[in-house]
Amino acid sequence: MKLILSGIFLFVLVTSAASEEVGRVQFNGRTIVLDSDKSWEYAEKLMPAGSDCRAVASDVVPAEICLVPAWRKTDLGGDFEKAFSSRLDLYIGLITEESYFDAPTMRKIVEDNANQGASPNDLLDLKQANRDINGVEWLHSTFSFQCGNVRIDMENFMYSSESAGTIQIAIWGTEQSMERSRSEVDKVVSTIRLVN
Repeated sequence: MKLILSGIFLFVLVTSAASEEVGRVQFNGRTIVLDSDKSWEYAEKLMPAGSDCRAVASDVVPAEICLVPAWRKTDLGGDFEKAFSSRLDLYIGLITEESYFDAPTMRKIVEDNANQGASPNDLLDLKQANRDINGVEWLHSTFSFQCGNVRIDMENFMYSSESAGTIQIAIWGTEQSMERSRSEVDKVVSTIRLVN
């Protein structure tokens, strides 16, 4: 199953190939974001209004998040459709697929992911609850685990519909980086939305 996050947390400790936004240009009435790795993408809209963040949309599921330029594209491989890292040692990954999963199955997927990311005795505090984000109910899971002497904290937001498919938005980092960056994480979460 594509949604398995096995090995995801090893990437926290590995330097990733990243690019940073180096500029924006207008072409045919659209804004194009230029990155240091010579790639580019359309910045279809800025969210929230008046901010300098750019919408990052899934190519599979009609959903998007908004990231400020400090978040840079990262190649984490595996099941990630898109991934980003920040200078604050945080990571965001979008995992998508066209399949639909009911609520009990989604809860089981996240529980299995948490158990695969940690040794059996190292998983701490798995909590799951529904959370309304911009008028849509998402499964919100939080958990932590020990990786040697380092505690990794993770937040996972999962949504599935028969017409749209399934998306997981995973945000993780060390305990200290998540605590230091709580307001940044909350800003990103507040921009999660489904699009038509």
